[in-house]
Amino acid sequence: GMRTGDERYLPARDKGPVRRFVRDQVDSRLCMAELLLPLLLLIIVTSSFATQVSSSLWSVTLLLVAVDTMFLVFKLRRELARRFPDQSTKGAVGYGILRSLQLRWIRLPKPQVKLGAKLPQRY
Repeated sequence: GMRTGDERYLPARDKGPVRRFVRDQVDSRLCMAELLLPLLLLIIVTSSFATQVSSSLWSVTLLLVAVDTMFLVFKLRRELARRFPDQSTKGAVGYGILRSLQLRWIRLPKPQVKLGAKLPQRY
């Protein structure tokens, strides 16, 4: 039940419309943090024969992840304030950041929306 996103089987940290919106918001976009692990593996491989290239890749990767994460934070805060003005959204942005750091195929509960999907106006 947890894999399918059934509300009855979710732990307390994943329950509620706010958390469901954050999950869907994060799952509908491609986050640079998802690509962090594959890029780090590429950096390790390139460091053995091209140290200057791997150093540059490392810097660019960290910069891209930081900028993308800040964009996610601003977007989540704005949308949470707009969609849930009377509900507590404490911890929701941190929840979204941690979810964005996970590879898409190992996230639990599993993503319920496809990449690039438009989210409904009501949750």
